[in-house]
Amino acid sequence: LRNCYRALDKECGTSIMPMGMGDEAYKEILAQQFSLVVPDYGMYMSDLQPRRGVWDFDRADRIVDFAKTNQLKIRGHVLIYDYPTSRHGEKWTPTPRWVYDGQYSRDEMIRIMNDHIETVMRHYRDSISQWIVVNEVVGNLLPGQMDNNIWLKTIGKDYVDLAFQRAHKIAPNAELMINEYGADYFG
Repeated sequence: LRNCYRALDKECGTSIMPMGMGDEAYKEILAQQFSLVVPDYGMYMSDLQPRRGVWDFDRADRIVDFAKTNQLKIRGHVLIYDYPTSRHGEKWTPTPRWVYDGQYSRDEMIRIMNDHIETVMRHYRDSISQWIVVNEVVGNLLPGQMDNNIWLKTIGKDYVDLAFQRAHKIAPNAELMINEYGADYFG
């Protein structure tokens, strides 16, 4: 795959799981067939900052180290992401429990968001030049509406703009993007 895409001057990417970092066959296929990896799990806020101000980069660092060793580009996934509030009964969420439980003001949530973005982007400043800043913003249940998540409820619709502004301030030359799921089909 990698060579086919290289001939077209394109990247061939895949998501990559931290639990696969112990599987040599998995890593060999990734290194041979792909030119770009997107960490799936390991870089969510709940993974990197399970408690406020307590950082754990171990799982994400293993993915980044593997990618760098194998000359694979890395797309950071994801700086800000939360499920709609209708899914909060689930055991795991991409935003850690302490964010929900803190009952923070708008200004404090903006500080939390900015601190998270800044800390993560600075940690990977020499490794990652593409970032998914926010994930799944558009409501995939209600066409034309934003997902009702903790960031929207506490900060407001401008949380997306604010997140991009902070990310651009930290890494002005980085490629910044939104990742969506299900926005193409509301059938």
